[in-house]
Amino acid sequence: MILHLIACQVFYREVSYLASQSKQITSVSWMPQGMHDTPDLLRKNLQSEIDRLDLALENGTLRHRPDYLLLCYGLCSNGVAGLSSRHYPLVIPRTDDCIGIFLGSQARYLREFSRYPGTYWLNNGWLEAASLPGSQNPEQQRQAYAEQYGEENADFLLEQQTAWVRQYSACGYITSQVCDLAPYREEAKDVAQRNHWNFREIPGDITFLARLLDGDFREEEVLLCPPGKTVTPSYDAKKLTFL
Repeated sequence: MILHLIACQVFYREVSYLASQSKQITSVSWMPQGMHDTPDLLRKNLQSEIDRLDLALENGTLRHRPDYLLLCYGLCSNGVAGLSSRHYPLVIPRTDDCIGIFLGSQARYLREFSRYPGTYWLNNGWLEAASLPGSQNPEQQRQAYAEQYGEENADFLLEQQTAWVRQYSACGYITSQVCDLAPYREEAKDVAQRNHWNFREIPGDITFLARLLDGDFREEEVLLCPPGKTVTPSYDAKKLTFL
């Protein structure tokens, strides 16, 4: 089996390791972290990469034709809704976002969410690829806003930027079975301290991701969207379907 992954940069260490161990031929397209904040941009960029692979097949420029395109994304604020491929089946995890993948299942994510609402999640991938809450100097950020938008707007913009932090009460650090380094843990603790959050450490689980890269697709875990069909939200526990 030949697999091609389109993966968010936060999966770099786990996917790189698992691809090296996979029984299947695998290749990866890496996408920038943070696009889930703007679902339309995420959708546009994912579709552009799918279209590139479709066109490469049509032009005969692919060395190996993938049997499947795997997306290392969940529903991601409907960022995967509307995706389609002319030639490849799309495989997408039935999760809200990548947290469920790092925890090993959507079911486990929902249990953790129920037990500990108000948790901001971090792991090695986010710490390496993302802008962290509380990492910017407030005075410097206010000055930048004032210079760009004027003094009257600076305080309002700074308040809006930081208001979401108050929605959380804890930082949940997901450990990795692939790369568990002490500096990551300490940085996550620092994020919690800066934002006045409690700190929790939660063991990660690569089982789900490992099955994905081995081509072990289970209907309850992933959507298989046939070529020519379009991914759409299902608005139920399955998260995704196709039309």
